[in-house]
Amino acid sequence: MSLNKMDHSTVVGKQLNYKLKVNVGMFTSLVIVQVIALFLSIIGPMQGFSGMNEVEVESKSYSAYNVILFTSIWALIHAIIMTTKKDWEKSFPFVGNGRTNDLSNFLFLIGISIVAGILTILSTIMLRVYIYYFSGEYLFMTPGFVLSGQEVWTGIFIMIMHLIFMCAVGYFLGTLTRFHRLLPTLLPIILLGLLLVFSQTNSDFMMNIFQFYYQEMSATIFVLKTMLSTVILFAISLFISSRTEVRR
Repeated sequence: MSLNKMDHSTVVGKQLNYKLKVNVGMFTSLVIVQVIALFLSIIGPMQGFSGMNEVEVESKSYSAYNVILFTSIWALIHAIIMTTKKDWEKSFPFVGNGRTNDLSNFLFLIGISIVAGILTILSTIMLRVYIYYFSGEYLFMTPGFVLSGQEVWTGIFIMIMHLIFMCAVGYFLGTLTRFHRLLPTLLPIILLGLLLVFSQTNSDFMMNIFQFYYQEMSATIFVLKTMLSTVILFAISLFISSRTEVRR
């Protein structure tokens, strides 16, 4: 039976189930990445010194930025991997056309973003537990050190939206490489060149992009920005995929 006579939702569901089974290693790599990032956060706190009247004070500032950064890179890389010809060919028996493959990929990336977002916030809580019980330092707790339930759930939701956005960026970049077989090699060079050009012509370009998304004070507006950008990137990726030949 051809795919044209089948329910696309059924095909996408089977494809998604298959991807969940064969990509278990992604979740293993996620745990490893977060453990490494958490370890680096513990052993490498920011240090400061101050003194007055023969009294010296040494301070250490711990941050969970390593966990967020490493997890973001993990999401970006795996989203790019999902667009490769090799990955598409592995699931070819379950796919009738590129659209069902892309839709199942989108759902899979959203799923791993949810898992990664939850684990990321739990990692920040683990860092707080270590600092409080095992750091052996005199602890000065800022008002945000102890998180309320609402703050935890808000943090999880925002982190999930951030990771979905990172996956959308990665999937878009990976889809661009389908235009020519040399693009997977040339794309990093092209991106680096563009960054250098922008840094020379407008040093605030990348900072403006960062500020647009990540210095937004309203959680609602941040979610709207990332959600709209994600939909646009996924839509463009789907359009490019439908216009390019994947299996040769």
